[in-house]
Amino acid sequence: MPITIIAGGCRVISDEGRVATNRCDTCPQQGNCDREARARELETLVSDQWVSSSIELPPAKSPILFLEHSSKMPFDTVRYGHYDHDERKFKEFASDKTLPEESIIAWMPVPRVSGKIYRKH
Repeated sequence: MPITIIAGGCRVISDEGRVATNRCDTCPQQGNCDREARARELETLVSDQWVSSSIELPPAKSPILFLEHSSKMPFDTVRYGHYDHDERKFKEFASDKTLPEESIIAWMPVPRVSGKIYRKH
């Protein structure tokens, strides 16, 4: 049964092909699992990739993920796009929606996707 450590948990694939994703925070084995320390460390490493937009703006025209703070919705939204330095706005690729700098909490470079993901499609 293959087990993959993910940020803050693990993904287990049973012999029958069923996939279960477990979060360390809600796992019944919390504190007694040999994967927990690595999963929590990975979670910290991933979350540390976010850059506060009040501290630094992203490079121009580079693909990024950005976190929009929305007072209209109960949750913030992660979008995929780029930052336009001339207009001082974040632009989403899928919709061409533009958002002012003030509405963006943080951004991060788009992480690489493993070749294994592409080979399975």
